[in-house]
Amino acid sequence: MMNTIEYRVDCQLLQHLHSENKLSNRFPIGLEEQILKWDPDKIRRFHERWYYPANATLYLVGEIDDIPRAVREIEAVFEHTLSGNEGAPMSTGSPFGAMASLFAPKLPGGLAASLTGERSPATDKLKPIKRERQAVRPPVEHKWSLPEVDQAAKPPVIFQHELIQSFSINMFCKIPVNQVRTYKDLRSVLMKRIFLSALHFRINTRYKSSNPPFTSVELDHSDSGREGCTVTTLTVTAEPQNWKSAIKVAVHEVRRLKEFGVTMGEMTRYMDALIKDSEQLAMMIDSVPSVDNLDFIMESDALGHTVMDQLQGHDSLLGVAETVTLEEKYLNLFRTLGSPVHH
Repeated sequence: MMNTIEYRVDCQLLQHLHSENKLSNRFPIGLEEQILKWDPDKIRRFHERWYYPANATLYLVGEIDDIPRAVREIEAVFEHTLSGNEGAPMSTGSPFGAMASLFAPKLPGGLAASLTGERSPATDKLKPIKRERQAVRPPVEHKWSLPEVDQAAKPPVIFQHELIQSFSINMFCKIPVNQVRTYKDLRSVLMKRIFLSALHFRINTRYKSSNPPFTSVELDHSDSGREGCTVTTLTVTAEPQNWKSAIKVAVHEVRRLKEFGVTMGEMTRYMDALIKDSEQLAMMIDSVPSVDNLDFIMESDALGHTVMDQLQGHDSLLGVAETVTLEEKYLNLFRTLGSPVHH
């Protein structure tokens, strides 16, 4: 079990970030007193409700020389399992054939496919009906950090502990996940990465050499498949006596970047750096562990992103990089990062 001070702080952040929905009650995990109260029958019913073949996704990642044969063997095994355990025939339109033809030219090293089948509910075995696949994640109502969403001002929440030696402040923004499926979507991702790199560079170069009031200032923008949202986080850490000055620096630099954008030199520098990183990943395509590819595919699938291997991703990045210019509307770009209303 995890019981470090870092985990406790993370739990506090998650509880307040998702205070309006059920996610706030799911942390911390592994509470022994909570587990002891669980009714075994309720656990079994929960398992029967959610764990059935139609609700599963099978991922194959590795050296698969004959994808059609692998698909046929999987179909044979699971068709027998489904028909034997569920008493309902599988749908005639098997998804494996379509998935195989879709992924074979794109992912020669792996196959990602969804298992869909039919099952009669346990409470109505005599009347076979189609048991549909559930959503990837339970429905969660988020209160988005967007200008058009009515926001009630929430005071900052303070968490103190004797093991915490420094001051830190976290400001969050939540927005819906923007699925990356087109070149336009990828272009937007690239621009955001340039902005984040520019912010880090400015803070490090302008303040690090002059006894800065902060320990670190970080701006992160990332998707979360588990939480079903995209989160922008501004984190400032400092010595307790410098907390006001540290916040002032962070807010000033973020506002300056929002108002004036990046310079031509910054855009060129970070564009080249991102392309170089992408090129190195593409060169390592044959040495990436299968478990890393699996994690990437599963997360991308849960978020609804188009999955590409490292070579395809690099080629696509080169294609969109040529279209990024300084004439972009930075205000609209920052709008996609959200408005800081969660603290």
